[in-house]
Amino acid sequence: MMNMEDGELFRQRIIVVAILALIIGPILLYVFLERGAEDFTDWFFNGIIGLMFTGFIFVFIPTQFGKLYHKLFNKQEE
Repeated sequence: MMNMEDGELFRQRIIVVAILALIIGPILLYVFLERGAEDFTDWFFNGIIGLMFTGFIFVFIPTQFGKLYHKLFNKQEE
């Protein structure tokens, strides 16, 4: 594993944040200019809520299927 100094690691993080800002910033600016302030906040928070719901589905639902499978499988063994 490479041995990095603190300054080099900080520099890499700043570069990554700058690249992400350059990619996401114009998209958000375009939506803001097209929709206005009120519609932009609606669009933005609806997107965040959608992402949170999608994350919940991907994390929670498969574990529930696993539990259901194990319950059914263990009952068939007995």
